[in-house]
Amino acid sequence: NAPGRMVKIVKKYIIGALERFAGISGEELKSRRAKKFESMGFFGTE
Repeated sequence: NAPGRMVKIVKKYIIGALERFAGISGEELKSRRAKKFESMGFFGTE
């Protein structure tokens, strides 16, 4: 049952991510996300 296994893996990943982010303030999280996208080239500085 591969789809069921995938759901479990994704749930584990999401729960782990939420636990990691629980200790981070909203502003810091936004800042990190912005930096991540900048590094990916979405927000090029002009």
